[in-house]
Amino acid sequence: MRTTTIAALATTALLALPAAASAQTITMDDPKGDQVRTGFGGDVDRVEVEHLKTRVVVSVVPEKDDAADYWVVHVDTDARNPGPEYVLGASVEVEPRLTVSKVDTWHDPDATRTCSLRSFRYTDTGVARFSVPRRCLRPAGDQGPKHVRINVEARNDYPDRKPVDVVPAHHAFGKRWVAVG
Repeated sequence: MRTTTIAALATTALLALPAAASAQTITMDDPKGDQVRTGFGGDVDRVEVEHLKTRVVVSVVPEKDDAADYWVVHVDTDARNPGPEYVLGASVEVEPRLTVSKVDTWHDPDATRTCSLRSFRYTDTGVARFSVPRRCLRPAGDQGPKHVRINVEARNDYPDRKPVDVVPAHHAFGKRWVAVG
């Protein structure tokens, strides 16, 4: 009986952890033409996430010549919390600058900025690339998350700043965790 109880407790503890099938890099494809039509672009083709030893890199690949004005990346680092723990924001209109904020909910008005970086850029092919040091995605004293999941919103300034395309879906993360490599 004692052996069965220990085995059951060990199995329960393992199920509470993020899936062991996590990878260092994942790609989330997004259907073409699924964005809200505003006439200002923002259709995402795919999102690539790399979790390196020192940083997390998120690359947003828009459909050809269809980049958004503003990107919001929600980062999930805690499997026990259903929402994001961090949000990354970058505008391409003035100066490409990336802000990283600690949040408690999807729309946290009391977000606390943890980092402000020049680690956002567009590549020659129109890819929006976020490169965030792991130290910006951690509680004080921690070395950074062991795994992450991502949600990306493409937004335009006109007619409003509401999301025009979301990957994988509104207020949802991909099913796979990306483990640190």
